[in-house]
Amino acid sequence: MRVGRICGVGISCHKLFLLLLVVFSAAGLLPEMLMIFLLVILHETAHMLVARAYGLAVEELELLPFGGVARIDGLMETDPAVEIPVALAGPLMSLLLAACGRVFLVPLLEAVGPVSGPAAGPAVAEVVAATAAEEWAHLFVQTNFLLAAFNLVPALPLDGGRLLRAGLAGKIGYRRATQWAALAGKVFAVLLMAAGVVGLAWRLGLPALLSTWSGGRLHLPPVPPLPGVPEGAGEPGTVAAAATAVMGDGTGLPPALLLLGFFIFSAAAKEQREAMYVLIRYLSRKQDELKKHRCLESGQLVTADSTKIGEVLKHFVPRHYHLVWVLDESGKINGLVTEFKLIDMLFEKGFDQPIGALIDDKEPPVIF
Repeated sequence: MRVGRICGVGISCHKLFLLLLVVFSAAGLLPEMLMIFLLVILHETAHMLVARAYGLAVEELELLPFGGVARIDGLMETDPAVEIPVALAGPLMSLLLAACGRVFLVPLLEAVGPVSGPAAGPAVAEVVAATAAEEWAHLFVQTNFLLAAFNLVPALPLDGGRLLRAGLAGKIGYRRATQWAALAGKVFAVLLMAAGVVGLAWRLGLPALLSTWSGGRLHLPPVPPLPGVPEGAGEPGTVAAAATAVMGDGTGLPPALLLLGFFIFSAAAKEQREAMYVLIRYLSRKQDELKKHRCLESGQLVTADSTKIGEVLKHFVPRHYHLVWVLDESGKINGLVTEFKLIDMLFEKGFDQPIGALIDDKEPPVIF
């Protein structure tokens, strides 16, 4: 659902984001959530501005239940020189906001300080307001710091995963770099979901249940009381226990970890599925890149004539023009296939065509 525009880019909300608004509103945490997502928008705006500086088109900013994503067109992923600064822009913005809040905002509000003595009576309202403002300042700093730290985890689709892919792409190729960064994303997602399951089970009274099953031989620490929860409200098997498990101490951490892990796992899997297609789109525009830069570094590969075109493409790295030497079973050179010829045959024959089929015995051994 489209909700507005920023810097000429449309802002849309995921359906689950709207559901989250309702949940946080019911929990009395709507102002905190709105501030957090305002900081998320600033984080993503930094990505958008840097992407635009590199001439990339920004399609929209979508607010998801656990963050946002700036949808950038222009095959940024295949050029490490572009992907690195764009990926760094968001965390750097969050760190800058956290630093400004810590250096200027928090000390300013702390300087107000609590009022004591004879002046305390008439100034209660001012003290309460100052205390609340100080708490908001700390939340501002902590949220920005956590946004930066979380997004720098080296796992796709997070910014750190994009930095990891950009660092690996020049060495092992874009597709394999994406596979490794996406695998890191899946592992991270599984860890988040596992932590969510453990936390949820703990809130539902797993320690007491295990102790009962073991006949009292297994002693685990009890579930700690939650702030604001009446005595006995969290007893296992009660409706209140289930509600407490969902909302926790007001942050809803266990179910949040489950949902966050699910979103990250899904996004990482999507990055893996689309890696080859993004690479093909990039390679199909290589002639435009050659015209733009007028000179590209060459990358040379040696492969057997039985190797499939799709396997050869896995070794292509960004910002290089590739030459592939094709050898027969005896190790003799059958011919040289250029990148343009390989791409043309890819669209004509498909991924599974052996590269040796591009060599014609009637033609010279170098194929252009």
